[in-house]
Amino acid sequence: RPDLVKENIDGEAIEWAASRLRRCDERRKCLIVLSDGAPVDDSTLHANGDRYLDHHLRRVTSEIEQAGDIRLAAIGIGHPVEQYYKQGITISSPEELESTLVQLINRLLHPSP
Repeated sequence: RPDLVKENIDGEAIEWAASRLRRCDERRKCLIVLSDGAPVDDSTLHANGDRYLDHHLRRVTSEIEQAGDIRLAAIGIGHPVEQYYKQGITISSPEELESTLVQLINRLLHPSP
């Protein structure tokens, strides 16, 4: 919808969520991101350049995936997330979310060798 504000700083939000997860006692930790677009914040992009948030998100996801203590995945609703997440799935409508989320949770909890 054109009237909705479409600004978000995905990398920062994921860093925050990962830091909270790391304080939990659970042995296995999974973080699933739901996304409807690339990271955008007009003020941040104006001050730092058009690719700043994109690069930041890529750095954050790469660091989490390399650390290996959190299983990170994403579902893109009408937006390809595979460019940011190794475990990314793109769907075309919200109606696909339920079955895709179950599939993704299963994949995270039972990774193939």
